Amino acid sequence: MSIFTPFSIPILSTKVDYDFSELRKDTRFVYNKGQDGRSFTEDNFRILEHYPTLKNCLLDKSFEYIKSIGLTQDYTVTTSWLTKTCKGESIMVHRHLNCQFSGVLYYGEDYTNANPLIMINPTAELDYFEQPISQGNGFFSNFESYPTTGMLILFPAFLKHYVDKHQEDVTRHSLAFNLHPTGVIGSGDSKVDARWLL
Repeated sequence: MSIFTPFSIPILSTKVDYDFSELRKDTRFVYNKGQDGRSFTEDNFRILEHYPTLKNCLLDKSFEYIKSIGLTQDYTVTTSWLTKTCKGESIMVHRHLNCQFSGVLYYGEDYTNANPLIMINPTAELDYFEQPISQGNGFFSNFESYPTTGMLILFPAFLKHYVDKHQEDVTRHSLAFNLHPTGVIGSGDSKVDARWLL
């Protein structure tokens, strides 16, 4: 008997070596609709423009990831924003649109007992049967990533993700960003040159 698993979804977890002391002073947060008592804002979605060295560092890590999965296109950061999740708050299920890949960087000092970033398995969402599962596996299981200082997670933007209610007194900080290909994309009647959009 042979069982194949051909449709893999690449998720990168790596460490970023960077001095986050200035970033930790920044209070230009974007709040999620799932956060208690806080309103969503359209401001501050280009935070990495204020940290060009960090932006280049994240782009370098992103290029390594993108090239490792066989893509040769150049990419740029479109939106980027700071989040903070306080005790009792959560981040609702969502996914990122108008981009191909997304990233999350954990720049806080302490993530002791912090909830993981949970990515919902799209394969399981396509299975409409409700049955008990005897063991976790890539077909039915969600992916959980527990934050540590300097950790960077990169993943395809179509993955829905969320964070359960934060139970700790220490605030959970992260920097999220989206990546979009640059230059000429596709061919024929599906061709797009990113310069046409300027």
